[in-house]
Amino acid sequence: MVGQLPMPALVANRYQDVLAAHAVARALSPGFIPGVNFLRWRLTDPAAQDFFADWDEATEVAVSGLREVAGGATDDPRMRALVDGQLFEAAASRALSVIEATTPPSLRMSVPVR
Repeated sequence: MVGQLPMPALVANRYQDVLAAHAVARALSPGFIPGVNFLRWRLTDPAAQDFFADWDEATEVAVSGLREVAGGATDDPRMRALVDGQLFEAAASRALSVIEATTPPSLRMSVPVR
């Protein structure tokens, strides 16, 4: 189904692991390749900072979304590890300190035109 969409598309699970992505999405970013944890890529790969027009905002959205999903998953060890900071390396520390928005902002991406 993902391959039938005319725009970049991917499917991710609650942990933000990319499960499927079609060729257009995979060509846009290494973060959109199946098997990649999109959150880890966004927080730790320098290429992610170039990919998003506003990396700080994109990171805030990702982390707040994960925390929202994790709210009901207190007995899920993998989710707890993500939220409790085992995944959040140095790149995430400043994003975590500024998450206060109740309405997630829209994301703007820098996509090269060829």
